[in-house]
Amino acid sequence: MIVDLILTILFYALAFVLNNTIGTLSDASLPSEAVNAIMNMRGTLNAIDVVLPVLTIFAVLSAVLVREALLLGYKVAMWIIRRIPTQS
Repeated sequence: MIVDLILTILFYALAFVLNNTIGTLSDASLPSEAVNAIMNMRGTLNAIDVVLPVLTIFAVLSAVLVREALLLGYKVAMWIIRRIPTQS
């Protein structure tokens, strides 16, 4: 029940972000089938979640990807900082 609520909020938020992102472009529109596919995915994940904790896997994978992106950003910033003084 809690997983269903979390997935519902997650997929409605994703549909909202996609609609607003695409909606800001004047010539582009998001087909209703895309939004329906996102919402249907919630039902699929609810069925799978009984056997495999999909939400937990997504959370751990997201945390790992965010950590790796921050580490890459830090390395790029340090490389730029070290590179600037040698450009003169």
